[in-house]
Amino acid sequence: IDRVEEISPLIKAGADEFYCGVLMNNMSLGTNRVASLESSNLLNLTELEKLVVIVKKQRKNIFLVLNVPFDSMKNFSVIEKNISKIEKIAPSAIIVGNINLMNKLRNSRLDIIASSLLEAKNKETVRFLVEEFGVKKVILERQITLDDLDSIISEFPQIEFETFIMASGCRSLISSCKRRLVTDKKYLHIHLCTSSFLIDKKNKNRYLDLEDKKIIADRLKMPMPSCGACALFQFKEYPISSVKIVGRGFPTKNKIENVKFIRKALNILKKNYSQNKFYQKVEYLFREVFGRKCEKRYCYYPHFFR
Repeated sequence: IDRVEEISPLIKAGADEFYCGVLMNNMSLGTNRVASLESSNLLNLTELEKLVVIVKKQRKNIFLVLNVPFDSMKNFSVIEKNISKIEKIAPSAIIVGNINLMNKLRNSRLDIIASSLLEAKNKETVRFLVEEFGVKKVILERQITLDDLDSIISEFPQIEFETFIMASGCRSLISSCKRRLVTDKKYLHIHLCTSSFLIDKKNKNRYLDLEDKKIIADRLKMPMPSCGACALFQFKEYPISSVKIVGRGFPTKNKIENVKFIRKALNILKKNYSQNKFYQKVEYLFREVFGRKCEKRYCYYPHFFR
């Protein structure tokens, strides 16, 4: 959610849970990759308070993203100064992607969700997050495998797990992504995977040109809308509590379209089709909704179908 007025049409479209960033002291404390912070965050805590009231009245959940990925003491201090206000507003939980920040929030009255930035890919990591910080829910990364799910979820039946299912995707490990280039003056909010790296080639320095950048971008990124809806068939075998649609900074109409698509896919899942029949139905739905053929190479979970 980026604006309060988005909530009603998204609830109507079929969404049950929502997440949002918020600007505090002109900083986004829920990291994102878009150029405009204003277009992908609530503008202040007052908007968050309005949103929480609306969502809870509808008996839905709203999570505040505090996904500060790096050790920024300035960001931490802003969060610490506002934590009592956030507690009073009482979102359903906070999504945290930094161990140091988790440590600072361990004594707050807020439930903590472990962000995908923490790369919880094995039961040892999950055990650490649960025992050390009392996390209530873990968001798994897109590279999660069925073997990972088996070993992790069976070990922690009391913990909720969430997986990605729709929209923005990348083939790289998210925790290793250096979204911000640190210079001597400031953080630059750029995509380093497509920036102008200096290359030493046969003792000659050159910068990547536009064509080089395009090649890199095409290899790493996935088109919109990237999708993992077919994996719902596998996920139904596990106690996955929710599936996550990426959407901060996206046009509201795109969010509504994505939510409706996944809601329809979940309804198809309830019909107990065979695996192949379910795939066929979802692929047809994808083409019907988005106007293009589903391509496995752009799937969130291609390793599920090998």
